Amino acid sequence: MLDYRARYIPVKQDSPEVSHSEPQSTETEFNDFDDFLSTRGDLEQPEQSHVHPMDVQMAVYHCSDSFLKQNMITKLSQCQYALPLLVPDPVTMDIECPLWTFRQIMKSWKITQTKDDSNIVTMKSMPIYKAETPMVSFFRLGSLSLSKSQLMNTLINDRHSTFFHRNRPGSTKSRHLMDGVAEIAWYCPAGKPNDAFTDCIAFCNLHGDALMIEKQREILMEKSSVNVVLVPTLERGDKSANTVISALFKSQKPLICLIVDDECGVVGKQGKYKMGLKDKNLSDVCEELKGIIGKILSGSPTSFQLETMADVSGIRVDEDDTVCRKGKCAAMKIVCLLKGMDVSKIKDKYLPCQGQLWHDWCKINKEQYHLKGNLEMEKCKKQKEMETIRQEQCSASSSELMKLLIESLSSLSAKEKEYFLKWIQILLDALSTDDLSSILQKYDEKWSEFLDLKKKHDKQLISKQNELEEISKKLQSATFGLEHIFREIGQIYEAHKSLQEQIKTEKTKSLQEQRKTEETKSLQEQRKTEETKSLQEHTKMEETKSMQEPTKTEETKSLQEHTKMEETKSMQEPTKTEETKSLQEQTKIGETKSLQEPTKKGETDWSKYPELAAELMISGHPMELMDGDAGHVPLTWICSLLDEVIKKLGDKRVFVLSVLGVQSSGKSTMLNAMFGLQFAVSAGRCTKGANMQLVKVSEEMKEDFKFDYFLVVDTEGLRAFELEGNATLHHDNELATFVVGLGNMTLINIFGENPADMQDILQIVVQAFMRMKKVKLSPSCVFVHQNVSDIGAAEKNMNGKRQLQEKLDQMAELAAKEEVCDAECFNDIISFDVQKDVKYFAQLWEGSPPMAPPNPDYSESVQDLKSFILSKASQSAGMTLSQFKSHIKDLWDALLKENFVFSFKNTLEIAVYRKLEVQYGNWTWTLRSNMLIIEDRLHTRIENGKLDNVELNYLHKEMSKTYEEIKKEMTTFFDDEKDKEMLVQWRGRFESKIKEFHDEQVRGVKRKLDEVIQQKKACKKMDDKKTEFENKLLQKSKELAQQLKDKAKDEEELQKQFNSVWSVWVTEFTRDIKPIEDINLEEDKFTILQDLGIELTLINDSKYKEISKIGDYNHYVTSKKNHDQCKELQENEEEKDTQQQGLYDRGTGYITDQTQKLLNYIRPSLPHEEQEQIRSFIVDIEQQSLCNIKSKPVATRGYSPTYLQEVAKNVTEKVTEFESKRKYALKKEFTVDLLLYVFDKTGSWISESHKKFRKSNDALTYLESKKMQYYNIFKSFCKGNSSAVVLGELICEKLKVSTVEAVCNKTAIDLAGEMRCSFPAFNGNRLNLEKHVLKSLAEKEDFDGFINYIRHPRDQVESFIKEEVEKYIFTDNKDKAQKILKKNVEDINKLVSQALFDATEKVKTQRGNTDMWLKEFSSLIKDVLTFDTISSENFSDINKFDFLKEEIEKGLTSIIKELNSLSLDKMKEFRQKPDQILIDQLCDCCWVKCPFCAAVCTNTIKDHSPDDHSVPFHRPYGIKGWHFRNTDEMCINFCTTNVASDGSFYPHHDSDKSIPFKLYQTGGPEYENWRITPDESKLPYWKWFVCRFQKQLEDHYKLKFQGRGEIPVGWKTYSKEEAIKSLDEMC
Repeated sequence: MLDYRARYIPVKQDSPEVSHSEPQSTETEFNDFDDFLSTRGDLEQPEQSHVHPMDVQMAVYHCSDSFLKQNMITKLSQCQYALPLLVPDPVTMDIECPLWTFRQIMKSWKITQTKDDSNIVTMKSMPIYKAETPMVSFFRLGSLSLSKSQLMNTLINDRHSTFFHRNRPGSTKSRHLMDGVAEIAWYCPAGKPNDAFTDCIAFCNLHGDALMIEKQREILMEKSSVNVVLVPTLERGDKSANTVISALFKSQKPLICLIVDDECGVVGKQGKYKMGLKDKNLSDVCEELKGIIGKILSGSPTSFQLETMADVSGIRVDEDDTVCRKGKCAAMKIVCLLKGMDVSKIKDKYLPCQGQLWHDWCKINKEQYHLKGNLEMEKCKKQKEMETIRQEQCSASSSELMKLLIESLSSLSAKEKEYFLKWIQILLDALSTDDLSSILQKYDEKWSEFLDLKKKHDKQLISKQNELEEISKKLQSATFGLEHIFREIGQIYEAHKSLQEQIKTEKTKSLQEQRKTEETKSLQEQRKTEETKSLQEHTKMEETKSMQEPTKTEETKSLQEHTKMEETKSMQEPTKTEETKSLQEQTKIGETKSLQEPTKKGETDWSKYPELAAELMISGHPMELMDGDAGHVPLTWICSLLDEVIKKLGDKRVFVLSVLGVQSSGKSTMLNAMFGLQFAVSAGRCTKGANMQLVKVSEEMKEDFKFDYFLVVDTEGLRAFELEGNATLHHDNELATFVVGLGNMTLINIFGENPADMQDILQIVVQAFMRMKKVKLSPSCVFVHQNVSDIGAAEKNMNGKRQLQEKLDQMAELAAKEEVCDAECFNDIISFDVQKDVKYFAQLWEGSPPMAPPNPDYSESVQDLKSFILSKASQSAGMTLSQFKSHIKDLWDALLKENFVFSFKNTLEIAVYRKLEVQYGNWTWTLRSNMLIIEDRLHTRIENGKLDNVELNYLHKEMSKTYEEIKKEMTTFFDDEKDKEMLVQWRGRFESKIKEFHDEQVRGVKRKLDEVIQQKKACKKMDDKKTEFENKLLQKSKELAQQLKDKAKDEEELQKQFNSVWSVWVTEFTRDIKPIEDINLEEDKFTILQDLGIELTLINDSKYKEISKIGDYNHYVTSKKNHDQCKELQENEEEKDTQQQGLYDRGTGYITDQTQKLLNYIRPSLPHEEQEQIRSFIVDIEQQSLCNIKSKPVATRGYSPTYLQEVAKNVTEKVTEFESKRKYALKKEFTVDLLLYVFDKTGSWISESHKKFRKSNDALTYLESKKMQYYNIFKSFCKGNSSAVVLGELICEKLKVSTVEAVCNKTAIDLAGEMRCSFPAFNGNRLNLEKHVLKSLAEKEDFDGFINYIRHPRDQVESFIKEEVEKYIFTDNKDKAQKILKKNVEDINKLVSQALFDATEKVKTQRGNTDMWLKEFSSLIKDVLTFDTISSENFSDINKFDFLKEEIEKGLTSIIKELNSLSLDKMKEFRQKPDQILIDQLCDCCWVKCPFCAAVCTNTIKDHSPDDHSVPFHRPYGIKGWHFRNTDEMCINFCTTNVASDGSFYPHHDSDKSIPFKLYQTGGPEYENWRITPDESKLPYWKWFVCRFQKQLEDHYKLKFQGRGEIPVGWKTYSKEEAIKSLDEMC
């Protein structure tokens, strides 16, 4: 903050006597007039209670370290106050010259020289320590009634007290720290006629009596150009004063003696003057004094330079401190390199990486998003060029300057480093000052000439404009500071990092190739060994054979010898596996070494650069965020820098405050004043691009804020004069969008009050906020009007605010049209209160520079704005540093593309949404798994006949507990998650989605259970029959057993007897029941096709099974206009001799060559799009037919041929309808193949369903299934077992069947849950599943799988789930699956045991019978196990229920033992299957395909409106079969490349009008809901796929990768491993 009035704030002494005593009364009573006259006021005065302001200043000064002193003195200079030049130590009285404190002070002035009767004004700007100016020193000898300091103020600046004097507020009689202090101030002329002097002059004021301060007096008298001495009188009696004056008089230096108590006028000559001051007006005295000084200095006075003070003996210079000297020494090494060089050439020589190379790289990088021609080839070429530039940067990165800099930053201590950086800044500023001043002077001159010519409409205007542009370029190259060195560091890092990645990739590839070669070699050796071994065995056999025979052939002998030699040779060679392993280890060591030691000898370790820069940023140094010269953000560098900051500080929260405004409107000055920052503000050194600086929130203030730092972003001014025309507008829009997007709050700095001047900047700013609204970012803003003449006039301010609001609304309306957004006023875009969010600032200077101090009202405005910002910031949580980093990347990536809004990808938001998708998956799984358990329970209850109606309310009630828990989890997640501010936008939608999911699950289960109930009701008659059968069978078995009791031990006889009566029983029971016949689907299909008039040959020759997978459908189509002609010709040909030579054509018999030629002629070449239409049509027909068949009650009422007839009719109608919309005809073969394909797909379901129907409803089938059960009962009765034993066996038999079903169903649910939670492919969101599917396809290198995935992604995903479930259960986690099964077996065992106990206890207590026991037992297990009714009539004699219980428990033990070793395959036979459960869960998502490349939308939610469909990575079009019109050239472009290009496409193959890719959403319904963002990603996966399966793709689509579809060479470098690894970028 800069408020010069702070000096006059009274500071009271911290003294108990003064501060705690009662104030003394100043009222006195006077007895009479004499008393009034005699009373002395001074005796009544209290002691002095406050401190002299200059004592306060000097006390602070003495207590400060050197950096605070420097800052303090710089601020004093800005306030136009005098600065301490010589300072005595208050304790030792040693004199110090604080030269260090002057190093940052810059002064600008204009010199006026008269030449040829005209005044020539020259501007100068330089560090004050370098300025060589005359110095006028003022001394006081003795005590004076006049204030010397006040006289000097009047002389220098009569409107401002440069030197504090006795008549200023707060002054006291005594002071303690100022006597002996010499202060210095500079008069800087403005180049105006009323200037006091024509050149810069230093004025020095020695405080105190110079007679008493000998040392300082002598130094100043020696250094001064003019000495001014103030004395009371010139009397000979005052020896000490006369001695001093005599010495001055005799000196060669001019002398002005001012006699306070003398009335004489100006007297003097030859540089010695005296003047009386008594009774003279101070202003008159000053005018005369100005004349004298001016006259003296018009000669050739000696000049004074601050740096010469270091050479004065007897005084201490603060820069002699060890740390300061070390810092300076290190800085001087760098500056010495640059001395004598043209400043504009320094950057080219010592900072080459940020020059033309970097600018070229940026240009090419931006061109990647505006490609033309062969896009992928062009893209590869651009990327290669960028790699080459990076290599050149690496080669040029070892400049001596950078070595010295990094060496110093790495070796110096923290304090030394601080001095070093400050010295670098000081010395570099000084280095470029002279050049900058002269260039700016030239620019001013040329600008004036340009304006004159413009008024005259002179023809030389263009050449003058060119001159201005040349000067502007010189100005940019002459600007050289610490920020450029840091920029170079960033570029060196980026270049080396890029090169390291290239080297790493190349080494990995080389290693893979070596491994491959070694593996091949090893395999060959292995084969060779095996062949040799086989040969040896063969030889041995022959040898044995030969021993039996009389002779042995020489050939065998030779062969044995050869084999032996090979074997020996093989034993001598080291194993290839060991060699390969050794090679891999060596390569790995080499690679690691290469990565650890990336620098050559003499180079610096570039990997440490971010760490060094992070330390500086944390310590408060500004860092460049956007390179203003190149107009580019060095993302790699910035991200690494922020990563290091995070590493050192932690991921702290920051409140990002950014500023926007026109050039030179005081943005940086305002931020520096507000936060004490260090942004460059000197002339010719305006901010370029954007810089950021951290400001720590103090411990006292932390309680009020939710963040730890302010991160302030200062920006280059809009409408910069260096840029022209469209370039300016584009640059300004880019910068405004970037800065507004980064900030939590943006200050919009407006200079002046004229609305017309505001219009341009307001349009840019409003458009930037409009873009933020469209990409769902919501920063706040404050408008700051600077340089307002009367900030206190409320009415004027109200009018200004009204005008601003109107202008903003007008700009918002215009921006809404340009950005295609619905907004009528500024408040529709951003929350804005014109009464609170607009601040007015007074002019910065109180008067005219360069001698004007800062306006105190400006400081008050800054303080007011700061309080307002802090108040607003306290309501915000800001963002974490990692979020800030992510914002930078997202914004810049989007800005590189042409359409920001369309190109913007908020990676943070995407990551948070992905996390939310995972949570959504967990929530839905919890609901689904609970619903499955409820369904299982109710299904069992229905099967047991205990439930005949399921109400929705009941299901809702059953689900209520789980649903409420999920709602609580959701509330906790949305309220407590760290990203809750971002999550809030989806909260309502996801809450409603969960409710929809819950309701759909309930309705779905009700539908299923209703079907079971209907089936149960349909089978009631049969169920009653079954009960009747069982009673009869039980009775007859019992009776037969009684008859054959004596043959109980003869198993065979029993079996024979039972079999003989069984068939009699079955015949007796089923005499009046018609059996359900098995079905013959093949016969029905054949009959239906024949009824449709389809020839037998067409049916027999059909290859229908491949119809949905083939790549080419040309053989199915013919030209519509010739279809009838062809048909007639074929019919005529068939009537002719069938023995004529011809070609066989399926479905038409033998046809002549003439017919074949005609067919070839009329057969059109089917475009790819039509091929896809046919393929989609086939899939749709398949789905419709399956749905149609599945809606039929086959399982409850049986199969009827009319079902297939209905399907056939629907298919033929759909084919006719499809054909009517096409320009070609479909052959009969197509309809036949499609019908057979559909019959095949529906057949398995019909067969399975009819099998279920037959099993449940065919009496004969049912009785045959019970034969073994009743044989066992019969056998048991034969053995004389009691009814309890037989009943126990019967119950165990029933329990065994139902337990197997219950265990399998429960295990299926549990295994699905286990895999959903722990299996990597299934425990994430939809995108995670996609990644694993693609990884699996790549690992298998299964082309057919890929094609199926591209065409039918859901089918492939379902296949993947089934495969993984199979592998998980039966291979990888078999033991775990078995444990789950055993646990479920044990649970059911416990349930049944408990039911047995409870039923038995109840019957015993209530003295019940067998019927009661059976009812109670079945009731207790009704929710878990199906238990068919057992008639109690045949067991009424049971009365020992404990014995019955024991018998059942015995049987149960063996059942449990058997079930524990149950095969997991058994699950496939029952209702619940783990793979299907997971398919229902994981595939219930969006399956919409990209209209260009067929990539599937990866949103986990099926209906995710209003969000567009999107996918992280798209593919080359050729994968889907796209090709260039009228050619066989496949298209290899990516959607993400095309949408950034200037190309066009035809939305459909028969479209007449092409659509620009940038407007692809206007291409039709399939395009409008897709969001495809331009992306420069290298996408190795799909590039590898194209190269790996090039031949197969060409054969499949009958197209070629040639011409415009030629595969770029760069694609062929990717390995399978790299392709698979790149999939990790998806999540």
